Formats: sequence, C-alpha cells, structure tokens
Amino acid sequence: MLGKPLERRTSLECTDWSVFVNSTQDMSELADTVCCYINFCIETAIPTKTIKVFSNNKPWVTKDIKQILNRKKIAFQNKRDNDIKSIHKEVRATIRQGKESYRRKIEKYFKNNDMRKVWQGMNLMVGCKGNNSVEGEEGYANDLNKFYARFDCHDFVQEREECKSALLESLIRDRERIVIDESEVRKAMLSLKPNKAPGPDGVKPSVLKKCAEQLSGIMCEIFNMSLKECKGPKAWKTSCIVPFPKKQTVKCMNDLRPIALTSCVMTVFERCVMLHLQPLVSEFLDPLQFAYRAKRSVDDAILLLLIYILIWNNLVRLLD
Repeated sequence: MLGKPLERRTSLECTDWSVFVNSTQDMSELADTVCCYINFCIETAIPTKTIKVFSNNKPWVTKDIKQILNRKKIAFQNKRDNDIKSIHKEVRATIRQGKESYRRKIEKYFKNNDMRKVWQGMNLMVGCKGNNSVEGEEGYANDLNKFYARFDCHDFVQEREECKSALLESLIRDRERIVIDESEVRKAMLSLKPNKAPGPDGVKPSVLKKCAEQLSGIMCEIFNMSLKECKGPKAWKTSCIVPFPKKQTVKCMNDLRPIALTSCVMTVFERCVMLHLQPLVSEFLDPLQFAYRAKRSVDDAILLLLIYILIWNNLVRLLD
C-alpha cells in the first residue's frame, strides 16, 4: 500500500518546487533532493499496521473463519459437546464458502488476463514458496561484480568525448536543442507499470503514475536542465544489479543473469527523449531490424525468416 492517494497528492501539490530549484545550481544535487523529498512525503502518508501472519494459513482463511475457530477452541476447553458439533458444522460451511470465494477471485484474474495475480494465487493455494535465502559472502558478491564487468576492460573516455564534441557541433550547427514539454513527461509517467521494482533512488513507479499531475512540472524542469548541461544526474544513472538464476540449480556464475534495477525517473526521461530522437533516426533504420523496435519481437524475426525459407524452397521446386 502507498497510503491514501489524496494525502500524497495534497502534500506534493502544496510543495513550492521553486525553493528546491533556487537552492542549488548543481543539477545532480537537485535531482537527489527532489527524489528524497518525494520519498519523505510518501513515507509520511503511508499508514502502518502490525499484523500476525501464520505460515499454515491458507488464502481462503478469513477473519470470520478465525473467529469461528476461536469459538470452537473455547467450546472444546469448556467441554461443551453440543456446541462443538454445531460450531464444527459452521466451520465447514464457512470454509467451503471461503474456498468458493477464492476460486471466483482466481477466475476473475483469468478473465481479466492478469497472469501475475493468477500465479500468485496459485502459489498460495499449493503452498509453493520461493527460496529467498542467499548463500555466499561479500567476497562472492565482489567476484560476481568482476565477472559481470569482465568486458569493460577498455577505457572509452577519449572516444566518448570525441563523439560528444562532434554531436554538440552538429547540434548547434544544424538544429535547436531538445526541449521536453510537461505534457510529454506526464504522459510518460502515466504509461509506467506500477508493479515494477524501484531503482536505487527509491522512487516507486506507482508514485510517479498516480502523482503525475503534481510531479510532471519539477521533473520536466530537471530533464531540460540535464539536456542543457548535456549530462544526467548521478543518482539516476546508478543501477542496482540483482543476480537472477537462469536454471533451478546454480553451478557457476554464468548461471546467474544480471538484472539492472534503474531509476524509474530515468525511464521517464529516456521515453521523453526518445520521442524527439525517433523522427531523426527512423529513416536510417533497417526495415528488417527487430531489436529495440516497438511492437517487434524475436517471434516476428523467426516468422519472417521461415517465410523467406519457404519462398525460396517453393521457387527451387518450381525451377526443378
């Protein structure tokens, strides 16, 4: 839960963002301060509640069923046999209703094509739990970091600076700088998936999505400041690498796939910049390119290859 939406939006809507902008000239410091303030507002709006979770509780065991079970325990302690029989029937009927209600809930997820909640519900039903234990020490994490960075052995600083200076010269000579509009930022925030994991800055995508109206202005200002200075905030360029096993049994480091958790604000920034870059590079893209293209996947590439193979096979048969 992220607290009451009205409380979150009110606290962010009443914020004078000019205080943050005028307090510093460093764009990285401004971005870091704004992200920390957003997290502070969310934390103050989140209600906290301590609950007990029992490992043997099934998902259909509701509060009503627990109350009836407590009544049964009291009747058993007081040796009221007649009450035990009636309460036992009531427990069975209530559990049957709970299972039926949970079944309808899972079927509703199927109809809505929400596979994420379907799998979560199925795992709860069968009692399947993931193994969250981590084996290894800090040394293994450092070795894993070196393994992932084994291809970054060459320093491309000089080449990168040459490309940067050439692009800046052509940018000044040929066209104006990119300027992002607030409506573009708001649209990009609303397109975020709320269930995605946040990056190292801690700003959750659900916050950006639900508070897009309140946050689009200050984010748009930081984005344009970043484009003007031709550099990005350090906090948004930092990623948290999470090793994800490719196989059920991990035998070597190559069996762990690195998943980078980047800032969701940086994702919004990238989408806004992409809107301006796509028209400039679309004429140079190969029509058979499938990587990094919208609404194109590996399946499309395989199908196209199979079509070409079938066409050539049919042509060879006709010539024979």
